Amino acid sequence: MKLTQLDIFDINMVFDMLLENPPKRERRLHEIITEKLLQLMGFVVGLKPKKYDKNIDVLFFGASSNNQKVFKPIINEFDLISCFHIKDNKDFPLIKAYLFSVPFVVCLYRKYMKGSVKERQLIRKHPIQFFLSYGKVRVAFEILEKINPKLLIMANDHSPFNRALLLASKELNIKSLYLQHASVTKKFPCLEFDYSFLDGEESFEKYKSTSKLNSKVLLTGSPRFDSFYKVKKNIKSKNVKNIGISINQFDDFETIKNLCLKISTLNNVKVIVRPHPNMVNWNKNWFTKNRIQYSDSTVIPSNVFLKFIDIQISNICGIHLDAILINTPTVQFKLSKEEINDQYEFLEKGLIQKAFDFIELENFIHNPALLSVNKNKLRHFIASSNSKIEGMVGKFVARYIEAILQSQKHEKLLERNYNIKVFEF
Repeated sequence: MKLTQLDIFDINMVFDMLLENPPKRERRLHEIITEKLLQLMGFVVGLKPKKYDKNIDVLFFGASSNNQKVFKPIINEFDLISCFHIKDNKDFPLIKAYLFSVPFVVCLYRKYMKGSVKERQLIRKHPIQFFLSYGKVRVAFEILEKINPKLLIMANDHSPFNRALLLASKELNIKSLYLQHASVTKKFPCLEFDYSFLDGEESFEKYKSTSKLNSKVLLTGSPRFDSFYKVKKNIKSKNVKNIGISINQFDDFETIKNLCLKISTLNNVKVIVRPHPNMVNWNKNWFTKNRIQYSDSTVIPSNVFLKFIDIQISNICGIHLDAILINTPTVQFKLSKEEINDQYEFLEKGLIQKAFDFIELENFIHNPALLSVNKNKLRHFIASSNSKIEGMVGKFVARYIEAILQSQKHEKLLERNYNIKVFEF
């Protein structure tokens, strides 16, 4: 394909998705400097040519820890399938994207001048990312041509390099497979993969039932939840002693600090805060100084954290779903300055409840049984709940990948044997 005709707005659609989101927390100067130094180190690593295995069966691409949590249960089940996993810049030469993008500076300028008001705004906010679009697509072609996999698997459908790999796979006639790695919103793109494995009906509805022609969408639940069933708690009526507060990047420190101090005044309770993995050591000194336990989400898996606590509090966040699977009572409480939309529809569908003030929150803390969940509602979000593949989605997906590499007959047999809901386009 001609890179001069590249749709750079499709490659960078994630920035359009985030355009109307509330502002994230302000980062400190040392955080920004550290991030840039790590990126620079990554570029140097990327200068060393990477030797790829050729003609493998499956190529996994996913750098984030959340992506890898989806892949691991599947890869562990492979017997005869050869696979390669691109995890970080040691496997993905990002420096090449810069070098390959240089000849297209004028092309980017023309796109900017011809763009709409919104498109110009996006390029101004993220000039480097839009500049890198051309190089990332060329690198994506280079990787797929060298490895020549039979199947490309990703757990992200909207980040720039994922979009670049998806585009290249279409041009090179390589089959693609998508695994949902987290809760989705209505801003997500259409499903453009040959195979898409979604959490449940709720996710499928948000994708607006659209998909690539001659493709399949399977409602299976996610392999990322398989390990949750190994630590699932028995539901018991007991006093709340350990209260967990999960924090994301839209939440406000002053609000959280005041909440922690209020909860600490309750009798015989301990507060444990858990910032998002992208918020490592976030205000850790203050929490430690005030005897509030700090759970490092880059080290401690969410299912381990949730098993330890008696009730979970957070804003609009995917961890509510995790808590329900563990049988930990969970409640939504506003922790940000701005009101966050119910983008995952947990409240709308009646999966969780919201405390509108501290009095209501305290009532839930003293009476966690009020937060019990209707398991039929959970099935709408997690298709594997109370099904034949509950706790073993990774194993099912691994067998299905083997079927994809064999024939459609094997695919149909698996779908029928495990009663999987399938949509064909």
